[in-house]
This record gives sequence, structure tokens and C-alpha cells, in this order.
Amino acid sequence: MGEPGVGVAQRWLRRADAVQHGHAVLAFPVATLKKFGDDRASQLAALIAYYGFFSLFPLLLVFVTVVAIVVQDDLGLRRRLIDSAVDQFPVVGEEIRDSVKGLAGSPVTLIIGVVGALWTGTAVITAAQHAMDE
Repeated sequence: MGEPGVGVAQRWLRRADAVQHGHAVLAFPVATLKKFGDDRASQLAALIAYYGFFSLFPLLLVFVTVVAIVVQDDLGLRRRLIDSAVDQFPVVGEEIRDSVKGLAGSPVTLIIGVVGALWTGTAVITAAQHAMDE
């Protein structure tokens, strides 16, 4: 019947392992997938994407503040620049459009945006470094 103490899943895994050992074409993809799972690569990639996504908002804050300071005389150009940046956020772009337009380019907003961008950028780099170390 089978080996005592070995479940159905273990027997299937052993059969699959024997098949991939017998076929060199299957060995590399199977080994790559196994290594990918053993190293928690999907979790590490999700962590990098998480921090990367949230690092965009302080950068948007810096961009809008700088545009408001530099292009303060041409309201049409300022609106087009900000709209083109906000349009790159397909889901939340409509929600933040009105909030972003309210930023008048104050130095406090610029400082908050730069500090936030540095902080979240550091988190992205740290997550990527941890992923590469794994």
C-alpha cells in the first residue's frame, strides 16, 4: 500500500521529485520555483512594492509644492503639470486631485514632503537590501 506514516501529499511530492530528477528539462524550473518559495521571494517582493507605492505620495507632495513655487505666475501651466502628475495615479488620482490643488507651495509643505520622501525612500532601499540579502 505505501510507506507507513507517509501521507498522500508526501507520496505525490516524492513522485513529482522523481519525475523532475529523471527529466533535465524540468529540473531547472522546479529548482527555481522551490528556491523562490524557500527564500520567501514573493513576500519580499510585496514588501518592496508596498513601500514603493507609499513613497510616491511624499514625492507627489514635493512635486506639487515645487510647481506651485516655480510656476506661480502661469496658472494654466501649473494646472496642466499637476493634472498630468495626478493622472498617473489611476485609482486614487480623482480622490487626491482636489486636495493637491489646495497646496499653495508653502515651505512647511516642502519640508514635510522632502522628509517623507527620504523616510519612505529609505524604507524601500532597506526592504530591497533585505530581499537581496535573503
